[in-house]
Amino acid sequence: MRPGLPPRGCRANILRGALRVIRVGVYIDYSNVYSGARDAFVLTGQPGHRGNVNPLYLAKCVALNAPDGTKRSDTHSLEFTKVFRGAPDPRKEPKAALMEAKRAANWERWGAQVYRQTLDYGQGRPVEKGVDVRLATTLTMDAIKRAMDLAVLVSADKDFRYALINVRDLQQVELEVAIWQAVPGGSAIGRIELRPERPMEPEVPCHLLTRSDFSRLEDTVDYRRQPTPPGWNAPTS
Repeated sequence: MRPGLPPRGCRANILRGALRVIRVGVYIDYSNVYSGARDAFVLTGQPGHRGNVNPLYLAKCVALNAPDGTKRSDTHSLEFTKVFRGAPDPRKEPKAALMEAKRAANWERWGAQVYRQTLDYGQGRPVEKGVDVRLATTLTMDAIKRAMDLAVLVSADKDFRYALINVRDLQQVELEVAIWQAVPGGSAIGRIELRPERPMEPEVPCHLLTRSDFSRLEDTVDYRRQPTPPGWNAPTS
């Protein structure tokens, strides 16, 4: 498939007037987005809730605006938002687990699909295990099923390079990525690039999300005041 041409066999299921509307699926690597915001916007010395974003706002931002900032809401529609993140074990971190469960429940009420993996404590401190594999697998399967026409991956994790290559090779959907653009004094890892493996191919278009974007997307809900999710049977304090 030549760059810029519609993917083979791809067809949208929505029409607005005479325009074919592109269905956009957004995949959010949440811990990467959170830590990336704290680094890029010099928030590491601020309380831990700074850096959280509203995933629906984020998804709409990248779905309805092109990587160059051009608005495209007349030609693109947000089909779904999928959020992938680690979840504290309520037996080991009851307070953190409850806050995360409240946050996930809120996101699901807003319309996001939240995929949670219990953190691994085998190294003495909690670490995410399997989150990136689940995201990559879900993205690939959605592309095979043509669940969307355009997939936007919000992450700076270079390990997703191979998932993007696999999806591009399927020639079923278009691809974009999104990362934070650091302010002076901040730090950013940089975008995912295909070049190390595919030096002759064009890179995946990239959204550079600014500090101004973050201000509009930040999740400012005080989850301490949110109700306990239905069915929660772990400690609440």
